[in-house]
Amino acid sequence: MRNYDHTKNEQWRAFSRVVKTDLFEYPDAVLIVKLDEIQEQLDCWVNSITNECKNQSEVAIEIAKTACKLYSVLTNSFVSWDTFSNHVEFHIIEYVTPQYGNFPDKTIAKFTAEKIQGKLEAYTDRIGKSSRGQRDGLRDSLKIAHFGCYLYCLITTGNAQMIPKCCQEC
Repeated sequence: MRNYDHTKNEQWRAFSRVVKTDLFEYPDAVLIVKLDEIQEQLDCWVNSITNECKNQSEVAIEIAKTACKLYSVLTNSFVSWDTFSNHVEFHIIEYVTPQYGNFPDKTIAKFTAEKIQGKLEAYTDRIGKSSRGQRDGLRDSLKIAHFGCYLYCLITTGNAQMIPKCCQEC
């Protein structure tokens, strides 16, 4: 298995810079959006992962941006991309890496767009479920963004474990 000279959180930081260059800071009006509308947006983006007519790297970015909107709605406060990105990175450092290890990761090495799509569908299906508390909903929004990162890296480099090509020199 290939050795990697970067960690999962470094990969996230690189992806976060890509999203930030594509991001407009959405207004506080996002807070009046309902959870079912966010779920509908995410479902639309997730379902388009295997649609060859869509720009797949754009789909991955939109998934991450919509996860940030979800986080804002769940906390009932505007959360900027930078703040959300810091939460995702903390999640990766404190939960993902201790639980699953760093790169190389045998599970992530097998990721295809369809497999990532399945993971994202599972998380979006859980949005707003009454049996799940706010804490799990917030964690799911972080996971959705992180899987958007894996998708972006898979699309731009052919490997979900790599740093996005446009950021290798960042």
